[in-house]
Amino acid sequence: MQVEERVGEVSAPRRLRPLGRVFSLEIAVIKGLTYAIVTTDDVPRARRFFAEKLGLGTEDDEGDTFSQFTTRDGSLWAVMKAPPETPEHGVALYLTVDDVDEAFATWKSRGVEMVTEPWDAPFGRTFAFKDADGRVLHAYAMSG
Repeated sequence: MQVEERVGEVSAPRRLRPLGRVFSLEIAVIKGLTYAIVTTDDVPRARRFFAEKLGLGTEDDEGDTFSQFTTRDGSLWAVMKAPPETPEHGVALYLTVDDVDEAFATWKSRGVEMVTEPWDAPFGRTFAFKDADGRVLHAYAMSG
């Protein structure tokens, strides 16, 4: 895989290689971190805080369970009722992948502890897994 390295105004391709035990981007499944969710036991209270105190408008309001916001630079984030597998006042991170089922199979074969099977959510296909410290993370691909 070649990537571009920007040097001033000039782009120069370079090839990434494994460094010791670190994997190169050639076999990376994760495209990026594009979504964060702040979990809460009271979504309406959290939504009021972000709207009334911080001046944000919500664009996707699902009452007691979920509210999504977009920052001025286009980053998406939300407040959501904490699901059973996450702490009540935590942050859920969503990692973008090209193919949810392929990422699930690859990571499971590498010994990653899975929390859920892949499933179709309103925003796309997703699944949850645990990192080395037991935190629940999510992988997803947008639908459509």
